[in-house]
Amino acid sequence: MARTHLGRRAGLVAGASLVIDYVLNVAVSVAAGVAALTSAFPGLLPYTVWPCLMVLALVTVVNLRGIAHSARAFIVPTAIYVGAILLVIVAGLVRGEPAVPVGQQVTNLQTVGVLLLLKAFANGCASLTGVEAIASAVPSFRKPRVRRAQRAEVARSAPCWRSC
Repeated sequence: MARTHLGRRAGLVAGASLVIDYVLNVAVSVAAGVAALTSAFPGLLPYTVWPCLMVLALVTVVNLRGIAHSARAFIVPTAIYVGAILLVIVAGLVRGEPAVPVGQQVTNLQTVGVLLLLKAFANGCASLTGVEAIASAVPSFRKPRVRRAQRAEVARSAPCWRSC
């Protein structure tokens, strides 16, 4: 699309940026997932690279089977993730006292500012990746494809509105 409307160079830049986006998205997702796993099971910490490689191999094999198959394979982990986030929110609302004593809270505002900036960047990257993923999967939707894709996009973007 970029090559057609903006020329060859812009098309190459758009293609290269998509490839970089895909690689970084997978790298960050796998690293974050394995970091969460090693924080839950500290005994795995010295072996961090191997779980990363195993997850990467699993994601590669599932994605090689096609968009529809990968969507079916990843729906359960996605539902578990959303359920876990909702559970954390409910636990936070129900809890009467703070999880960390007030004296141990972060006092360095500069560190918090950097973390907030990184969080905003991560939210923006996740939002753009989701938009592109739904746009690429339109042929996999049942008819009427465009209408269903539009509904999926609205449903997917609702959590982003709250976090952005």
